[in-house]
Amino acid sequence: MARPNRTRELIIDAAVTLAADQGISSTSMDAIAEQAGVAKGSLYYNFASKDELYSAVFTHMRERIESALAEAREADSQEGSPAARATRALVDVFFEAPNAARLAIVELLRTDRAWADNARALRTSLVAEFSRAIRASKPNLDREFDADTAAVALLGAVLMSSLDCIAFRAEASKTGLIASLEHLAEHGLAH
Repeated sequence: MARPNRTRELIIDAAVTLAADQGISSTSMDAIAEQAGVAKGSLYYNFASKDELYSAVFTHMRERIESALAEAREADSQEGSPAARATRALVDVFFEAPNAARLAIVELLRTDRAWADNARALRTSLVAEFSRAIRASKPNLDREFDADTAAVALLGAVLMSSLDCIAFRAEASKTGLIASLEHLAEHGLAH
């Protein structure tokens, strides 16, 4: 097993922190190197460009989210419906890494970036997981019910509510957010 590249981790953390505060476009590679406490040579050794760096940020975030959702999928059914467990898992990831969450949520809506393929892959993965969770939560859905549309709606609620709490309402509790979103997942999808 390869050992972790601590310099790479420092660079990614710095890139996420700076971009969450000032946006990716306003974040320079010089500022990232300074924030990470590494020489510019080390930065460019690990990432040839800002595009490559932020592509790696999204790959890392996607892997983290997919891992959390896989654990939620395998969790005991006594921990709520599959849709509620997926919702809780995603909110947990966001609150564990609020800067990465702010960045990922905003960039999921962009299509004009060099890393748009990675952001699109994350979005596709999230919609598929939430669609699967909705179908598993509501096995008797009408054939006309579009689980993908419901997944986008639930995912949108999770993304925007999480961003609102993380970025604008620091006093809001993660517990209250999860309770509200789980209620939506359990009762607001279909009858």
